[in-house]
Amino acid sequence: MAYKEWGAVILKPGCSNYCVFCRMIPRVDPRELKKQELNVAKNLVDLKMQGVNNIDISGNDPIEYDKIVPLIKYIKELGFDFIQLSTHGRNLSNEKLLKEIIDSPLNKLRIPLYGSKPRTHDAVTQSDGSFEETLNGLKKVMGKNKNIEIQISFLIMDQNKNDVIDFIKLMKELKISDYYISIPFIKNDDYSYYVPLKDLRNYIRPAFVYTKKYSLQAKFMEIPFCVLGEYNENIDNKTLPPNMGEHCQPRKEFKTEIKDMPSYRLKKKAAMCENCEYFDYCDGFPANDIDMNGTGNLKPIQNKKKFIDSISEEEWAQNGHTKEDAEIILKIYEDLISFILPGKLLDLGCGTGIFSRYLTTFSDKKINTKGIDINPQAIEYAEKKYQNSKQKLKIANLFELEPESINNYNSILISVGDTDKSFTSNIIEFLNINYKNFKKNIRIIILCYDKINIDTREKIADLNSKFKIELINNKFFILEKNI
Repeated sequence: MAYKEWGAVILKPGCSNYCVFCRMIPRVDPRELKKQELNVAKNLVDLKMQGVNNIDISGNDPIEYDKIVPLIKYIKELGFDFIQLSTHGRNLSNEKLLKEIIDSPLNKLRIPLYGSKPRTHDAVTQSDGSFEETLNGLKKVMGKNKNIEIQISFLIMDQNKNDVIDFIKLMKELKISDYYISIPFIKNDDYSYYVPLKDLRNYIRPAFVYTKKYSLQAKFMEIPFCVLGEYNENIDNKTLPPNMGEHCQPRKEFKTEIKDMPSYRLKKKAAMCENCEYFDYCDGFPANDIDMNGTGNLKPIQNKKKFIDSISEEEWAQNGHTKEDAEIILKIYEDLISFILPGKLLDLGCGTGIFSRYLTTFSDKKINTKGIDINPQAIEYAEKKYQNSKQKLKIANLFELEPESINNYNSILISVGDTDKSFTSNIIEFLNINYKNFKKNIRIIILCYDKINIDTREKIADLNSKFKIELINNKFFILEKNI
């Protein structure tokens, strides 16, 4: 068995919340609490002997254990290096307990927030006032102590599925950088609050795109890459429970052959996973989810190396690139794909249609692309090589497009290989001429393969009166019509 850096002890003294996924834990009688204390003490000794140095205190809810501060001090006295307390955090609004926690050797607090506002959070906890108490306690800790690390978790459920981006905005407002978004695991056969992974994409993908757009380091845990639509280092679907020792193992009805792993956390892979490029980097779906709901319209993440290998040196040259540029360009496409709206796409400067084929291969959005390029050799090459494909390519320049046809498109991509002054001026002229013909909710993307120079920035900025403009990753501009 692999060595685990983290060990855990479980305390269940009772909980003031009545969360939809767990329900209220009744106050335990003194004999049961004594038994828990004994198991915790045994576990700590065992874990120390195994060489574990980091301890997580969790349960329902350990902060409501009246000896929680002495326990933290005892764990430190045993020689553990790092102590984390996983708690709802409501009691931190109590000044006396707050001071004791701050003065203790605690290293980290892990606290859940289930929404960006009281109504959403309290709908999950089913406890009026829980959001205000938790947030108040959190702010007090951050205001009075800089040594205790803070981590916030957000479990996405039916009650808060439309609040993910606002939760991320709240983290920005609070200046909290360590937070993650995950899913609940169902252990009581109550799926009334659960969002199946096959349906989760509609709610979590926009939040994922938002974090990329603003270069935020939000983590997405226990969620397969296919749900988010791509591989990304901030997605982790291979997490394991901590070392639970011998005395805090899952209850008998939840025990499995895998030590520390309760049955409701078991995962398995679907048939489609065999075709995923990241098969070895993902543990798949919760078994009870996929058995009940299947995978719906989710698609495996396709093999990008195979896609690159399908494009010859000659074709790259027709597009103004070399094969050595391929991985860099595909990384740009990976970022770009998030911003293409479903519907009709006009690809200006399409070359041989590489991006159009990339969209078809790697996006599950319904996008109908028409490509325009001034280079007849590129269009003729594509028509010859891909004569059986459905891509629509045409030889033309920016100013040969029928003004009324522009209104048909949801997105327009303008690819720029050389950001010289004359080409930038042509783009500005095209956008000014056709401004009235664009749909009110159109998204125009100007992709610059070369370094964006100051002149380009200044000329694009001249469009501020007509468009809301954002520069993404110093590679492409997003323009949305001012209304």
